[in-house]
Amino acid sequence: MTAVLLEQLRNTARNLAASPHPHAHRLLAAVPQMRMTWWGLSPEDRQTVLLLISWSARSVEIVQDGTDESLLADALTSAARAWAAANPAGSAEDFVETKHEAMLLAHLLAFGPDLEVSHQLSLAMTALIPFDQ
Repeated sequence: MTAVLLEQLRNTARNLAASPHPHAHRLLAAVPQMRMTWWGLSPEDRQTVLLLISWSARSVEIVQDGTDESLLADALTSAARAWAAANPAGSAEDFVETKHEAMLLAHLLAFGPDLEVSHQLSLAMTALIPFDQ
């Protein structure tokens, strides 16, 4: 399942990168079907998606612009980088299953009362994923 999700995330990143709109992830977030999909996921699945996005975007340096999206994306990708450095043989599956700082933050976002923030964040971070990984 992890490999399938990672491939879907790369495809979404590729499509977002091809968009002429500079904030294509915000347009995508407003599409009712996308919102229904995110809200329809179980909290555990939302957490897994956020962690896989963090893992996939760990090589990207987040530009801080003061938004919640950039602060949370930086925290998640920094935690993913730190975990990868401490666990050089670790895989995406290991990262999703291990307790660490990113898991705590992803858990709070996925189970929290404001799913709009986690939905926007998931798409904003997906736009950062290098799709040639």
